[in-house]
Amino acid sequence: MSQHTPELPTHAIPLLPLRNGVLFPGTVITIPVGRPRSVAMIESLVPGESIIGVAVQRDPKVSDPELADLQPLGTYARVRQITRAGERSFHIVAEGLQRFEILELLHDRAFLTADGAPVDDALADPVEARALADALREEVKRRLPTLAPEIHSTLVQWSKLLGRTKEPGIVGDRLAAALNLDTEKEVQVLLTREVSERLRLVGGLMAEAITLAEVRRKIDSEVRRGFSKGQREAVLRQQLRAIKKELGEDEGQGDLEDLKARLDAAALDEEARKVVDRELRRIDAMNPAQAEYNVIRTYLETIAELPWGDRADAEIDINAIADKLDADHDGLDKVKRRILEHMAVLKVSGNERATILCLAGPPGVGKTS
Repeated sequence: MSQHTPELPTHAIPLLPLRNGVLFPGTVITIPVGRPRSVAMIESLVPGESIIGVAVQRDPKVSDPELADLQPLGTYARVRQITRAGERSFHIVAEGLQRFEILELLHDRAFLTADGAPVDDALADPVEARALADALREEVKRRLPTLAPEIHSTLVQWSKLLGRTKEPGIVGDRLAAALNLDTEKEVQVLLTREVSERLRLVGGLMAEAITLAEVRRKIDSEVRRGFSKGQREAVLRQQLRAIKKELGEDEGQGDLEDLKARLDAAALDEEARKVVDRELRRIDAMNPAQAEYNVIRTYLETIAELPWGDRADAEIDINAIADKLDADHDGLDKVKRRILEHMAVLKVSGNERATILCLAGPPGVGKTS
């Protein structure tokens, strides 16, 4: 943060109205700029030297705000950096310097300008203000280890700055910026000139933000504990699909979903269903580039193609089997007789779980056929 405060203009201040958010003194933020008049203003500036006024709109929907559309106080800002974001848009890095009162808008240029007057912090009781600032610093340090992540990550970034800040008013402003408050609450802080009152307001807003974050975290934890196993698996599977999509690993997902649908429709018995569910869980957790992925995929495709639930009701014709064996294989009388005996027993008993025959011999003698 710059230690040198330049001379602040009071006439024809280039004005940048914000639809949402507040730039506080003692803070640095990046502001997107896209409205034509604001773009014209940015194009006229010299980075690092130009001082502008940053105002806050009462209604973010207003495109070309007039004086009545702006909050009465804004912030002088040094434009530290300008980056072109598009053909007619910019991002600027702005450092808040001091509050100022917007007295009048001027319309004599291609962009919005204003007459204004610097507004100093009001210190009714300097000792009380310093004590409140110290108490807020200590509260931030004390609460950091137990804060919810969304609050913790932001306050960690600001805790060192708070420790180095000597002005009580800037402590309040920087802490308000760190809390990621909604615009309405940030405006409350911006419009509070008396430092002790501002510090009390920020302390209350910090306690409220921390409490809300902790309540959200508790509710989220309770909801997750209340999930059934199936719900948890569904949520995790959905998250996994989203992650794979971001990583570019979502190709072929539609084919896999089709395979799952075919397996769901198959009349699998209980044991087969257990195996299929296990392999589906494995393939869901795999990267398609893994070698084992294709092995499991082929295995599941084979299972899906089997005629589950279908039963052959054809009559066993011993004479037809004998004719077929004689036509395809010369000799092998003992082997053919054993096969015919086996089929005859199967026909008489009707037992599908009969003895399985094992045909042994060198390659090429007709075992398979």
